[in-house]
Amino acid sequence: MKKMTYHPGFRERLETYSKGEQILVKTGDLPSEKPEWFNEKKFKAGQRLVKKYYGGVLLAHLLSLIMLLFSPSVLKPLIFTGKSETPKKAYRRYIATTVHVMSWYRGNVWREGSRARESLRRVRNYHSDAALTMNSPMVKPLVDQVGIAQCGPRVDGGKPLRYAMERDLGAINNCPHVLPDQLNWSPSSSTLYLNQYDMIGTQFAFVAMIVLYPQKFGLARATDEELEGFIHFWRCIGYLLGIEDRFNFCSDDDLPTFRAFTSDYMEQVVKPAMKMSVSPEYEHMGRVVAMGANNYLPSTYESSYLYITDVIQVPVAQVTKRVSFLDRLRFYLLVFLFQWVGNLPMGNNFLNSAVQFSVTQIVSPPKGSRVKLPPVKGLSQLWNNPEG
Repeated sequence: MKKMTYHPGFRERLETYSKGEQILVKTGDLPSEKPEWFNEKKFKAGQRLVKKYYGGVLLAHLLSLIMLLFSPSVLKPLIFTGKSETPKKAYRRYIATTVHVMSWYRGNVWREGSRARESLRRVRNYHSDAALTMNSPMVKPLVDQVGIAQCGPRVDGGKPLRYAMERDLGAINNCPHVLPDQLNWSPSSSTLYLNQYDMIGTQFAFVAMIVLYPQKFGLARATDEELEGFIHFWRCIGYLLGIEDRFNFCSDDDLPTFRAFTSDYMEQVVKPAMKMSVSPEYEHMGRVVAMGANNYLPSTYESSYLYITDVIQVPVAQVTKRVSFLDRLRFYLLVFLFQWVGNLPMGNNFLNSAVQFSVTQIVSPPKGSRVKLPPVKGLSQLWNNPEG
């Protein structure tokens, strides 16, 4: 861990972010006007990056989702909804998430009536309804009490990985820039679910891995202009989903500035928080995400965790001892596909085609298709024509 921050105002910005824990995500409809800071050239550059590299982008999103689950204030509402605590439910939920997010990348989120904008409206309304419901006097105590008992049958085969994870992550130093109560999180009467700080974490999950480590996901040839556009794209999505400008993680959509702050945030906030938050619920929900994704991606929870640790560079000695030879092979296959093939000329064409084929077979399979992936209905129009 770095001994000191190199991003000016790092602590002050964290103090601002911490205030977001007491402020709900904005409720109500999408804003009708573009923000004054909107830059169309940057926005389109961000969309162009995804068009060229969406195989690697979607892998980064999946792994970042597993990482995001270390936050109890995100994990508890997710378990409470009862929509993603089994591999089958997680598979359906995150295929839907993939299709919705891809529609934002491929469609026109600013044009009223487009499917992409309607998708964003649906997600914002879901956040609004969930925020108001889960923080109500009758429901909030129930969310506070959510634990492993609400996660259903065990999926770890009696061989949990979290004890090895705890021993490895114990080598990470606590961060002097984060207050202890921000790491040792527990429900309280003042806790707000789906708050502005939680949305900061969501933005971080979608953007940080790609911008900090593009070569790990087949984006070694992405230009600075494209990466800066990707940051700006998610600044706009945050605005549309109800994040106040002062809490928008992507407000610095200048690439060097963003990388400097995000690198510090990874080292001094995210990694220490991972150390403090390994729990039965965390492992269970991460496992079901990975098990659901195994329908279309050659990975397991163990190989996904190895990939995450390879990308962000956290200790993994104890975990490696517990991981099977087959899971290590799956990890090396992901490395080969995304860190070697994806970074070769035309390599992303292969990865993009594989992702396109897999998702299409799931949400809009052609008649007579011999590929039998579990179907997820109701998404074909959004996947095939987000501009519609």
